Amino acid sequence: MRQANIIKVLYLLIFNVITLYQIYLQARNNNIVSLNLTPYSNAGEITSKMGISDAGLLLNVALTWSSFSNLQVEQFFTVNFWSPGISLIEIPLIWLESLGIPIFFSMSFLTLFLWNIVFSVHINMIEKRLPLLVSFISLILFSFSYDHYWIFNAGLFHTEGIGYGLLSLALLLTFKNLPNLKYFKSVLIGLILGFSILVRYSNEWAIIIAIAFFILLLFISNMKTFEIVNKRKMITSIILIFTTSFVVTVPWRIINHEFYSMSTWKLSAASNELGYMIWAPEGSDSENFWGETGSNWGCRIDQIKCEALNSSNLRSFSNTYLIKEGFSSAGTSPISYLQQRLKYGLIFYFYDKDILNLFYGFLFIFFFLIIVKKVFTSNTYLNNIAILILLPFFIVNFFYLTLIHFEARYFFPIKLLIFLSLTFLYRSKTNKSIDNNIIS
Repeated sequence: MRQANIIKVLYLLIFNVITLYQIYLQARNNNIVSLNLTPYSNAGEITSKMGISDAGLLLNVALTWSSFSNLQVEQFFTVNFWSPGISLIEIPLIWLESLGIPIFFSMSFLTLFLWNIVFSVHINMIEKRLPLLVSFISLILFSFSYDHYWIFNAGLFHTEGIGYGLLSLALLLTFKNLPNLKYFKSVLIGLILGFSILVRYSNEWAIIIAIAFFILLLFISNMKTFEIVNKRKMITSIILIFTTSFVVTVPWRIINHEFYSMSTWKLSAASNELGYMIWAPEGSDSENFWGETGSNWGCRIDQIKCEALNSSNLRSFSNTYLIKEGFSSAGTSPISYLQQRLKYGLIFYFYDKDILNLFYGFLFIFFFLIIVKKVFTSNTYLNNIAILILLPFFIVNFFYLTLIHFEARYFFPIKLLIFLSLTFLYRSKTNKSIDNNIIS
């Protein structure tokens, strides 16, 4: 027990020392967010240097709102294209600048504080020394990985650090409180989860799928052969978490639709461009910009269809139709499709060729195989519930990787979901004893 506690203290200590040292180097070298800005640059300077990047545009929205001004028409594109959760978080950080606290430092320490909470909840859920040691090694590798570099350096003002931190915290708190989830706690967890979606919208469909999953499971549990009160209460609490998280996003959907000309009720219009990227011909602006990330795989595996679609004016087709045609071509040329996806996928999965980052990448492939094994050999009800909670997120994020262009940061959610799966599955001994209480 004492050894486990020592590992837990070292766990957070080493993570914080490494991260703070990297933040210090970034500030000392006047190289914040890889833009050669000083750490004392204000939000306006950072916005100007970032230009039309998603982080720059969202920070620009935060600057407008922080002065209690209305968005200009040209800013409507930003709040249509990305959900504005990170902009809302940046508003008080911009106000702190007037007190002499540069936004680089406040954003860095806010992000670090959030991930400290995430890792604290995580390590307190692991009882056995071996899993704790494995997790400790994973954290060290993470601290030297591209994912860490992105969250605390190049992508500091992007949405991954805060968005995925909140997502991890919400899911870990869900696991920590199973099976005795109180309704009040469920609402609080749902609020955290919902705001994570407002910051990083890409998992909004996972929320909807999860609600459908657990409503179906509740229906099954109400059947006579599954009539176990504790199971029904637990499932109802989980539905409450996901429903609350969806409700949190509703006010912005209404505001964006009514005041900022958003044509649909989705949180983001970014996905509306995917079909056109898939079928972007060689030499087009889209292919020139995104081609090196494997964006226009449709044209690369089906040149005849590519030429036919473009000769008929690509923009005359709906985005949904173009995506469907992309998967149709993938189905008729599966080997070519897989070659395209793997060619670029492996490049960006192992983006940083540093030896520690390579170990980090292979480690999560190994962890994924462990999870698959546990899914097929698990005999505890709680393990199955945990997997069912995470399954919609796995489905959505794997689906995106079959479709979109690649960036190294797009693989982080899959690694994160593997990490969260292991956190709960490693409690298998505890889960079995809790299972007995549920069933009895």
